[in-house]
Amino acid sequence: MPSPPCPPGWLAPIERLVLAAARDVRMLAVLTPLDARRERERLVADLRAGRQATPRWTYARDEHDDLRRALDAAERALAREPARSIAALYLGRVRELVLEAALCAAAGTAELARVAAERFASAGGAEAHTASELCALWLAEAAPTSAGPVSESDAATPRSLLSLMRTAVGQAGLPFQVVPALWPRSQRPVSAPSMSPPGGASPTKMRRAPYCTRSKVTRGPGYELLPPVRCSFA
Repeated sequence: MPSPPCPPGWLAPIERLVLAAARDVRMLAVLTPLDARRERERLVADLRAGRQATPRWTYARDEHDDLRRALDAAERALAREPARSIAALYLGRVRELVLEAALCAAAGTAELARVAAERFASAGGAEAHTASELCALWLAEAAPTSAGPVSESDAATPRSLLSLMRTAVGQAGLPFQVVPALWPRSQRPVSAPSMSPPGGASPTKMRRAPYCTRSKVTRGPGYELLPPVRCSFA
């Protein structure tokens, strides 16, 4: 069989830019409010006391000015290439990263909703309708009658969230090491499992609750954690 054609040489710097942007643009971290737990506790206290509860969310915006200029230049260059070439694949990802970087810059502002709608717009009305139906179904779910015992997420026990996550990642054959970690202070002061690929690359941070019931732990590794892990590294 003939060897597949090599990508053009000019694509290498764009590929490096895409990899760097995917690593540096931490959209979920930036869009998570600072001191969210403390603010939620304040709101709950105000509601219980009969006071007006007005949220005061604060965010650590990341402008990504230089990166956004580089991504804009890459988008213009890729847009000039044939629509059915490999450049089209990079163009789609670059456009996603442009919007994700813009979301980081718009955290806590009125501009966020517009950019988010552009980044996560559905291809058609069917997807939006299905998502709305699923949301309504989840909202209608009855609260469990018994939450069961509560345990630490990273406890050194076979049934902890950390242990089950390690087992699930191993069974899926993913090249990651799962270890307890903390978000850097500049990103968010929350606990998270860290998943590091071999070779010293930056780990993928994933939020966790410090305490979990048995039902949440059982649901977590298979449903909530593995999908984002699979798409974290291209």
